[in-house]
Amino acid sequence: MKYEIGARIKKYRELKGLSQKDFAILIGVGNTRVSNWEAGFNRPDVDLLASICDALEVSPGDLLGLSAQKKEPPASEDAGGVTDDQVRRAYAVAEALTPEDLEKWFEYSELLILRRKQSLPPTHRS
Repeated sequence: MKYEIGARIKKYRELKGLSQKDFAILIGVGNTRVSNWEAGFNRPDVDLLASICDALEVSPGDLLGLSAQKKEPPASEDAGGVTDDQVRRAYAVAEALTPEDLEKWFEYSELLILRRKQSLPPTHRS
């Protein structure tokens, strides 16, 4: 699987005029990690996203490819009020996470669902 975030990292790094080595030093990783991200072999840990955004002077939305998506009214809300745009955004975030961080994200989501169900009156629980 080839990860898309690497291409965006490379684009913004080159726009800043940074070599892979200089960029790696700025964010505190080895330049081979940057090379692997940009080649799409793997992706940065979620813990590094803030440092990457700061070094490249881009928003997390731009880095994750969320800002580039066209904002339009939802075509459908078949999945309990979830819009097509929300699904695209969730997918982009999921692609940027490591498998371990993705699992944490799922666990947190399940906790939110459980809390929501517990706060509903008995007639609204599913």
